[in-house]
Amino acid sequence: MENTEIIVVKQLPIIEEQLRTVQQNIQALVNEVLAMDCTEDTYKEVKKARADLNAQFKELEARRKAVKSQIEAPYKAFETVYKSCAGDIFADADRQLAKKIRAVEDGLREKRAAAVRAYFEEYRESLNLPADLADYRYAGINVTLSATEKSLKAQAKEFLDRIRDDLSLIAAQPDPDEVLAEYRECRNVAGAVQIVRDRHTRIEAERRRREEEQEALRKAQEHAAEVEQAIEEEDQLTMPEPTEATADEFHAPVAEPTPEENGPYEARVEPESTAEKMYPITIKVTGTIEQLKALKKFMIEGGINYVQLFD
Repeated sequence: MENTEIIVVKQLPIIEEQLRTVQQNIQALVNEVLAMDCTEDTYKEVKKARADLNAQFKELEARRKAVKSQIEAPYKAFETVYKSCAGDIFADADRQLAKKIRAVEDGLREKRAAAVRAYFEEYRESLNLPADLADYRYAGINVTLSATEKSLKAQAKEFLDRIRDDLSLIAAQPDPDEVLAEYRECRNVAGAVQIVRDRHTRIEAERRRREEEQEALRKAQEHAAEVEQAIEEEDQLTMPEPTEATADEFHAPVAEPTPEENGPYEARVEPESTAEKMYPITIKVTGTIEQLKALKKFMIEGGINYVQLFD
């Protein structure tokens, strides 16, 4: 049987198909090809057998698509008639009715929203609440047809009562202006109070730190002054008394040796100055008063210049 005769459209939607009658033949042909031994000597024969199977399959696919087109063509024509005679008429009617219903519903929502908004403003004024804090936009009232006007007004009242309670709580705080400023930002009284408390805690900690630094500096300066005074007093107690000397002894010129005393006279050249270079160094010393006195005495006797600093 030719492949083109396996599937035939006789009468819509009746399709005569002969696939079941040739199924065994197709399966036997496939099994025969699959059973072929594919080696270097026979692989070309296997390739040809595979190509033959694919060719037969393509013929069947082409016939299947042709039958599909035959079936779909009449249906598409029927669908066009159906839409023009019924479908489009119903769809257009539905669109027109939806538009009319939506216009009425929008009007009802607007009317309900206006009533709720008027109640909101009236109740806000009765509570003497600031308009910027008790703003209708922040109330989050969603006006729908499923929600009654009474329930929507209850939402408005609940929002305004909460604002009133928040402001009363803020007024009782130690720093109401600061809390109110934060409340305007976060709309949460507990959060605003905590922000202000945290800020005051940081400010107080900074103030205590600064006072502690100033007190430590004052004590260090006092201690340094006491040490310096003690060293000066000790120096005055241990300074040797000046010895008396006659004017002649004090001002007597030093006799210079004559050439006769020193043998043959020779010209003497004074050596150039060999003073060593001075280097500054900074150190911090901690010790008892006795140790500090000894250190100071050592530096004075050794010709070491020093400057006393205070921490």
